[in-house]
Amino acid sequence: MTSNGTKYVLAVFALLAAYFVYVWWFSPTRAVRRQLGRLAATLSVPPDEAEIARVARVAQLSRYLAADVHITLGKGDVDIASRDALLAAIAVMHPPCERLGCPVR
Repeated sequence: MTSNGTKYVLAVFALLAAYFVYVWWFSPTRAVRRQLGRLAATLSVPPDEAEIARVARVAQLSRYLAADVHITLGKGDVDIASRDALLAAIAVMHPPCERLGCPVR
């Protein structure tokens, strides 16, 4: 038979555990890390990727970018002023074959 003190201690521990799970689960840092992880997975280029898969992967990037994104590269040499222009620039980029282990041509 348990005493009332034990019940209160268990209730306090349960409340503390629930609080820490709530704080951890809804943490802004965790949300940002999760979003950056998804973005990194989308940007990762698998070896021997088919062209249609590449197009689909680039199209998924629009979920992560604002419509009015503005990027300046270097000292103003390259200026990208919209999401569509950025997606087009990413679509024409090809990673080096040495990194992906492409066959020698």
